[in-house]
Amino acid sequence: GDALLLASDGVFETESPAGAPFGVDAVEALCAATPAAALPAALGRALLRHRGEAAQADDVSIAAIAFDAALFGTGGAA
Repeated sequence: GDALLLASDGVFETESPAGAPFGVDAVEALCAATPAAALPAALGRALLRHRGEAAQADDVSIAAIAFDAALFGTGGAA
């Protein structure tokens, strides 16, 4: 199904101990591999792994909204 991910800039800018940002590509890869309901927790865990022992420099806000066409009787057709 379709999903909408809302994330603050702190998600993309979270740095590894070497200073590399988490970035858009990592978020996109995680979104492609994770159901919407699990995205906030999975993204939070991925950010913790990415930054290691480094302090979080910016706030991080994450929300995911899933669209289930079956709930609306559309069967996915537009």
